[in-house]
Amino acid sequence: MVNEKQYIALIGYDSEIVDRIRFSGLLILLIEHKENINSEMLRNVDDVILINYNDTEMLINNISIFKKSGKIIKFAISNYDFGLKAMSSINNFLSLKYGNESAIKYTRDKFMMRRDIEKAASIPCAEVKSKESVNAFIAQYGYPAIIKPRNGLGSYEIYLIENRNDEENFVFYSKEMLIEKFIQGRLFSVEAFSCCNSHIIVAVVEEYILGKNDFFG
Repeated sequence: MVNEKQYIALIGYDSEIVDRIRFSGLLILLIEHKENINSEMLRNVDDVILINYNDTEMLINNISIFKKSGKIIKFAISNYDFGLKAMSSINNFLSLKYGNESAIKYTRDKFMMRRDIEKAASIPCAEVKSKESVNAFIAQYGYPAIIKPRNGLGSYEIYLIENRNDEENFVFYSKEMLIEKFIQGRLFSVEAFSCCNSHIIVAVVEEYILGKNDFFG
């Protein structure tokens, strides 16, 4: 019989995960941004911490208070890229093995990954911190090029530089950006599941670019 005080901490609401946690018999502690919460979420969970979970210090302070109340967190999970760092921070604080911090840091650091990819396929890339460094890269490797955050998530803030006009109009918003040569061709996404040093390829999906002006472009 599962102790009624045992929780799974869910970072970011996901209805399918909520259903699975319910099936397991555990309780749900939802950790969510205040502006994202709604009445449906509140009905389907047992406790809520409304917080900017990207603020690690504040997050751990709240988890500590929750723990002192006598409630047990079995582990933290998240189905969102933006919640993975919070997930690993909670599990690390609770001395749990789930969500290794170094592995999550590696998957978020595009430059670290690119250096390993170069061992198998040489694709020119570099860190850029100024318009001059962007210009220098394009002068060496030509158009087109991709500029993205070094630690970006969810394919946000990615820019395709196809010509001189794109190059001149690009505006830096982060100090840590990565530029790489854009390889023309079909686009595939490899979906994988990794657990306890075991890595399984689940699917290989072909993707299509809808266009620069489309919301999902």
